[in-house]
Amino acid sequence: RAGNTLVEPLRNLLRTSVSPQTRLHALNILEGHNALTADDLAIALAHESSGLRRNAIRLAAAQTNDSPELGDAMLKSLDDPDALVRMELVYALGEWNDPRAASAIAQRIEHDKPDSYLGMALLSSLNASNVRALTPSLLAWAASDDAASESRDQVIPTAVGVAIAANDAETLAVMATDIAKHDQQDYGPAQFIQLAKYLDALRSKEATLDALGTGVTAEAARTQIAAMLAAARNMVSDSAANEPLRAAAAITLGKDAMQRDADIALLGELLTADAPESLRAAALETLLD
Repeated sequence: RAGNTLVEPLRNLLRTSVSPQTRLHALNILEGHNALTADDLAIALAHESSGLRRNAIRLAAAQTNDSPELGDAMLKSLDDPDALVRMELVYALGEWNDPRAASAIAQRIEHDKPDSYLGMALLSSLNASNVRALTPSLLAWAASDDAASESRDQVIPTAVGVAIAANDAETLAVMATDIAKHDQQDYGPAQFIQLAKYLDALRSKEATLDALGTGVTAEAARTQIAAMLAAARNMVSDSAANEPLRAAAAITLGKDAMQRDADIALLGELLTADAPESLRAAALETLLD
């Protein structure tokens, strides 16, 4: 650690300098000498300079698990007017193993999903400690029409990847149950698209529905998925059905190993000249996978 002859003048500059740049330099030098405290960071987190706040959040991320009060100070930037500060906060929240971090990420998902850059930052904050708590927010984001497509399309693959890496069968089962739920309403296009992304994400990690584990939730999830895939086949075969719905249902086919040959034959029937263009496109996309 740096001697007091250096530390105390730096702390004084961090607290009293009228120059944000001077305060920032003091902050970084203290960190470089392993002399940065939670109090130092709290001072910087509350400063009017967005650049100083952003750097304070970056440095605070490594200390939040040991200093809960620092996490409280960091959360004050949750609605910061500066987008870059909010983005840095999202990155930091991914390092904080606290239920409050997951709650804060869920709030930012709701506000930031229309922004592709902030959306990608949110995805980077997913980890084994928060993915289960965030599952409802993530699936709502994946189905949101007003979310930026670049990040929205990566929500389910990212969440599945995090859960598989953590060997978190429960989260995988809960996700599957929610995606394949069938209440009083019929399956919708967005639901078929989510199921296709979920099954593709499993396959990309060389996993199957066995990864959902055992138990009531896992068995219910596999049963629901089987029922939804059966409904998709019926929908694709029904020439009188809604065209966008048939196209969405088509992209779920071929992902069940037990029914793959039959599904490929069904997709082949959509390649005929009299089939609607959207169905031919969906069939071709699915066959390319």
